Amino acid sequence: EESPKKALGTLKKPNIAHIHIGNCVKRQGHPLYGDQHPRFGIPGGENDVPQVAEFLKELFEIGYLARGRRPVVAFEVKPAAGETSGAIIANAKRALVEAWARL
Repeated sequence: EESPKKALGTLKKPNIAHIHIGNCVKRQGHPLYGDQHPRFGIPGGENDVPQVAEFLKELFEIGYLARGRRPVVAFEVKPAAGETSGAIIANAKRALVEAWARL
């Protein structure tokens, strides 16, 4: 099982150009299985607010996020069938605001 600490632990701040945060479904047979970038908190997904908060915390730990720095952190999400882009953007913003409040 991968964790933010494990994933980011080998990286060094000067080598990181930008960070993408997303979600995935690892269960085969699920309609959003694989690299589909579903919204945060989707049933069967791996990431929601607690995981985003943990990832952001680790970005602070390695120095990528720091007071006075404005690095690039982007969300990699896309609408599934029946979802709108606006709803997916609102979901990503909600996840960021709620995760940031936990830091």
